Amino acid sequence: MIFIDTTFWFAHIVETDDMHQNALDEEDDIKSGRYGRQVTSDYVLDELTTLLRREIETVHEKILGILAAPDIDVVFIGPALFSEGLKILREDDRRKFSMTDATSVAVMLSKKIDTIASFDDHFTRYASVIPRKTFKA
Repeated sequence: MIFIDTTFWFAHIVETDDMHQNALDEEDDIKSGRYGRQVTSDYVLDELTTLLRREIETVHEKILGILAAPDIDVVFIGPALFSEGLKILREDDRRKFSMTDATSVAVMLSKKIDTIASFDDHFTRYASVIPRKTFKA
């Protein structure tokens, strides 16, 4: 399985994003199942919705498309994953590490996911990150 992070979704959807082409370059490998099923969370989609509202007019269609995709599992963060996220957040002393990031790691740990599609380098502590080409500052 591969966890899809907010930064990857955003870069994939927003054509003007600096990482757009890098996201497209990885798309075939991800969709082919090379890494297994795609997994994301409702927290990631919440964060993505907020960011996309500033960039595109078709936000609702994009999010509904992800939710309806048969090859993407959306994990809803309940009390147990939220608590695990809080523990991870407390243990990770980096200020850029958000609660959404922490719950993403909690999902990855609970499902034994060892690969994440992201442009945030702070996930390297927890998983193999693709694409490896470059990270956002």
